[in-house]
Amino acid sequence: MTSNDSWRQLDHPETAEALLVRLKGTVEEIGRIVASHAPAMAPFRWSTTAGRQGGLAGCGDLSKDKEFNGAFPSTGAYLSDSPIPDSAWPAALTEVTELLARDYGAVPDLVPQNSPGKHDVRFASPDGFAFAFGSQVATSIDGSGPCRRKAEV
Repeated sequence: MTSNDSWRQLDHPETAEALLVRLKGTVEEIGRIVASHAPAMAPFRWSTTAGRQGGLAGCGDLSKDKEFNGAFPSTGAYLSDSPIPDSAWPAALTEVTELLARDYGAVPDLVPQNSPGKHDVRFASPDGFAFAFGSQVATSIDGSGPCRRKAEV
């Protein structure tokens, strides 16, 4: 995303808080997709580990307006104690890829590993959305979005 794109995101009508809710819904949907291919992976749960909980991180430095109150939303980690079985990975990955392309314009951007028992793919969109979906000993899914203006308090 270029700096010009960052400025456009600041004026987006969806607040950082609303975007965080939407991103969490998408991450939970990815969990449902995965569990539909590997039911033993359910239930997924949100991480309670410090640093993996997500939330809103300030992004006011993107604006020359000192009064700007913006934030980058991040879902934190959505976890299953089980890895995705190799037999379920291709179908789950296909469905997740379709969902993220349709709803966010996000496409696979990086594949750090893709071998038996070790799967990891990162998705990114031109306008600042990012998702990570990986599995080895356990499974982790997370998402983040571009800077948005925080709701008026």
